Amino acid sequence: MIRRLRGQARDWKRRSLRFRPGTRPNLAIFGIRRGGSTLLADMVAAERGVFFVDEPFAVFAPQRPFHHEIRAALPERMHGQLFDMTPEECQAVEAFVSRILSLDLRIGAARRTRGLGIADRVAMKILNAPLLIDWLVGRFDLRSLILTRHPAAQARSVLRLGWGFSAEAYFASDPFVERHFDAEQIRVGREILAGEDLWSKAVLNWIIESWIPLREASPALPRLSYEELVVDGERILPDVFRHLELDAIDRALALLARPSGSSRMSTASTQQAIAAGDTQALVGRWMDQTDEDERRRGQEILDLFGADLYVMDDPMPKRRLHSSAVGEEGS
Repeated sequence: MIRRLRGQARDWKRRSLRFRPGTRPNLAIFGIRRGGSTLLADMVAAERGVFFVDEPFAVFAPQRPFHHEIRAALPERMHGQLFDMTPEECQAVEAFVSRILSLDLRIGAARRTRGLGIADRVAMKILNAPLLIDWLVGRFDLRSLILTRHPAAQARSVLRLGWGFSAEAYFASDPFVERHFDAEQIRVGREILAGEDLWSKAVLNWIIESWIPLREASPALPRLSYEELVVDGERILPDVFRHLELDAIDRALALLARPSGSSRMSTASTQQAIAAGDTQALVGRWMDQTDEDERRRGQEILDLFGADLYVMDDPMPKRRLHSSAVGEEGS
């Protein structure tokens, strides 16, 4: 009864919300599953006047709110992955996003409104369209950020939850793999996906979902790693918020010390590390959960695909991502 009443109250609040677009741009946070995007999304959603849309391209997620609206609007694709679209599919996606950004389609919520129930901009957290980053940002003039996380940490979390591998959709497409990979990379990638080694599949999946976007999206789009956000958030967040034209920095910093909205999918030890402010444990816990052979196999995949941002024996990225585009645009 209480849950139903709360749901009815949220529905009434969403329907009664007034949308008055302001001068600040709409936002898009591009990330990877279990990559820290919910933490950053919680920070963005803490801003007054932001109508937040969580994973608008999650076609195959029947447990999520607004599943029927999303599935009815978007093309059916293997694993719900949108890439190499036909003109008709592009039109469908464009119409769908246009409805979201105008709030004609309200598949989200505003946690903190301006005045009496007013929203003035829309923010989206996007995970299922890694190859559409430049298209979406350019077509809709979005202020954006690309977030990544160590492939071993992300892979371990995905495997623990028993999720599938979107890489299957990409490697099933000859035009895609021939455009992005050489013959040896294609051979090994398809061999991994046809085999039984789930760990290698999960690391390969990171190549598709995170490394390809990081490598091929416009250099003008800022990048950020989960590790930098967690370990060095107090210094990084002001630059990030200036870039995104957000003001609620104090609320964002407070959220660093709390479990994110996806913490229900984290282990008890991870939640304890968050509560204790143990940032090193948060970024490096996966090292105690992987053995030497897994790290060796993972490193071979990273090396084969030229993914040089991380190594399997260090929880932190080899180079900082936030200090270039974000810092310059925010200054």
